[in-house]
Amino acid sequence: MKKEIKADPPEDIPAWFMTYSDVITLLMTFFILLLTFSTTEPERFEKVQPSFFGSSGATGVTGHPHEKLDRDSWSQRVRPRAARIAMQGSEMPPIVSDTTTQAVGRGLESVNEEQAKKDVMRSYSFEQNLALLVNEHNHLTQRGVQITSKLSTQLRTFPVHCAIEVSNRSMSQRATAMAHHLFHVENIRPAQVSVGFVDDIESTAVRFVIERYEQ
Repeated sequence: MKKEIKADPPEDIPAWFMTYSDVITLLMTFFILLLTFSTTEPERFEKVQPSFFGSSGATGVTGHPHEKLDRDSWSQRVRPRAARIAMQGSEMPPIVSDTTTQAVGRGLESVNEEQAKKDVMRSYSFEQNLALLVNEHNHLTQRGVQITSKLSTQLRTFPVHCAIEVSNRSMSQRATAMAHHLFHVENIRPAQVSVGFVDDIESTAVRFVIERYEQ
C-alpha cells in the first residue's frame, strides 16, 4: 500500500516576520532605554550624544553653557556626588574653579593692612653716633666701614632702600661721605641710598632707615 505523504504545515506566520519583529523589539527596547537614560542621567547623555547622533557641538555641560570652557582649559568643573543621582539632572549647578589662581588668591587673602604694619622688614631704623663713624676729614672709621659693609649686604640681597638722616646740617658732609662710600666702594645703586634732614634725633646722631620697596 502506498505510504501517504504528509503535507507541509500551513505557514500562518512567515519566518521573515519573526526576524522583523525581533528587530522592532530590539529597536523599541533601545529607544526606551535611551529615553530613560537621557531623563535620569542628562549629563552623561550629553557626553555620549555625539556617538549616536553626530552632534559635534555637545559640550558635556547640562544647563547654562559656559563660554570659552573647553577641554584644554585650566578651569575644572567640580560636581558633587549627590548631584549625579538627581532625577532631573544636577540639583546643584557645576562649580567652575580656576586651579592656577586659587592658591594665589588664598595666599593674598592673608596680606592685609594690619599685618603689613606688623612686618618688621617693611621699615626699621637704628641710630649711631656719626662722629664715631666718620671723622672730621670725612673719612670713614673702622666702625663706619663695618656698618656700611653690613648695609651693602642687605641692600644687595633684599629689595630695600636706605635713608641716611641727620638733624645737624653741619654734619651733612659726613653723612654724604657714607653715601659716597656705599656708591663707589660697595657698588650700591644710587637709587637705593638717600641723605636727608630730620628734626627728631640728636645733633650728633645719624639714623639709618631701611624701607622695603612698594610692590
